[in-house]
Amino acid sequence: LVLVTTPFTFERLLSCHCFLFLRLHHLLLDEADQLFTLAPDQMATILQHFQKVSASEEKTSCPRQLIAAAKKWTSPMEDLICCHMPNPSIVITVPEEAALYGNIQQVILMTFESNKISVLLGALDFSPDVGQKTLIVANSVQEVEDVFK
Repeated sequence: LVLVTTPFTFERLLSCHCFLFLRLHHLLLDEADQLFTLAPDQMATILQHFQKVSASEEKTSCPRQLIAAAKKWTSPMEDLICCHMPNPSIVITVPEEAALYGNIQQVILMTFESNKISVLLGALDFSPDVGQKTLIVANSVQEVEDVFK
């Protein structure tokens, strides 16, 4: 069975018919950034219920899945990952958001198109004393291959 609902309605259903959701295996939070902003108390209740159902010993053989899709990274998303997703897989499709999540220090280099690769290579430290994170955003497949070379 599939239930599509708002956090407010789901919380009401949980309070009235909690036994109906003892077989909850998958929870998909679409627009999770908005859900946690507009209904934080309801989301806390829903996640507590999902965690309680997931932790029951008789259900350990059943797969449990929590998926959160969002347009931007927010602090409640960090709490969601820390408290409710022990082994998260995170996909961030907006390069700027990926840089923020990865805590990458941004360096802006201005150059002409014809000189772009050599300036980029000059800025990279290929033998750092301390490991570094590098996120390079390319405009084309050819640029990716040039950077790779």
